[in-house]
Amino acid sequence: MKRPCCPTCHLAAKRCAAVAEALASASVLLLQNHGMLAVGRTVAEAYLRTGLTEEAARIFLIAQATGRPVRTLSAADRAALEAIRYAVLNRS
Repeated sequence: MKRPCCPTCHLAAKRCAAVAEALASASVLLLQNHGMLAVGRTVAEAYLRTGLTEEAARIFLIAQATGRPVRTLSAADRAALEAIRYAVLNRS
């Protein structure tokens, strides 16, 4: 599926296509040296994702500053949390 890119996009066409492809399977994308992009079904949802991502990054930075190894969730644990999140967000 071809995704539109802004004609005034400062990213090269290849990079713009890569961003569109990545956002097809993710709601937040970190752009090395360029910040982040968040998408959602509404502007409010995208804004919430931005705030949550910034808070997670802040917490991770503080954890790294302790000098101790930072433990992260396993792929299985992340999948389980994603399933819970999906169930909660899609409740009627």
